[in-house]
Amino acid sequence: MWELYVFWSMVSFFLAARLEGAALSWQGWLPLPSFATIGVGSLGCALGGMCSKRIGEKTVASTSLWVSGSMCLLSGFICKLDLLPLVLLILVWGFFVVSDSPQFSALAARYCPPGYTGTALTVQNGIGFAITVASIQIIPWVAETIGWRWTFLPLGIGPLIGLYFVSRLPCDIARDQCVSDQSSTKSAGPVRERNLDCRCHDHR
Repeated sequence: MWELYVFWSMVSFFLAARLEGAALSWQGWLPLPSFATIGVGSLGCALGGMCSKRIGEKTVASTSLWVSGSMCLLSGFICKLDLLPLVLLILVWGFFVVSDSPQFSALAARYCPPGYTGTALTVQNGIGFAITVASIQIIPWVAETIGWRWTFLPLGIGPLIGLYFVSRLPCDIARDQCVSDQSSTKSAGPVRERNLDCRCHDHR
């Protein structure tokens, strides 16, 4: 969430800086791609959820983070593209910038102990919104300092950190097997359950 809400709230300023000096007709057209950038995120969430059933939440989250992080790091070059490819890439960014969020909720529910699912989701969302407050305050200051062309560059830190921690999760297939094994051996006694739990944590 480090880059999500600040991207949504600042993308119109980013596009306006790119269109500075253009015909006034282009300036009046600006709200449409800004709205579409936010709206296309709903498709990202829906399709990401469908894909996660086939390839797993971890893969979908990693792909979303990789694309969003790449867009952040390349935003200065994207800003100088012609208008049509610029808008298309902004829409792609809007698709992937939010599609990781529901996957993180699903991953938290999947990996945390069942008795702490609510707590895990609360802490996760609390931290996410807290860092969003920070990024929304920082990015306008960055824009005043270095200009809007490179303003989104620092946002790449969030997806990179996210990719690191997601990569440390067990693969989806291994985790599903562990959950299945734990369910089938629940009545086998504490020793066997403890050994199985150790094997589950060894899948990295």
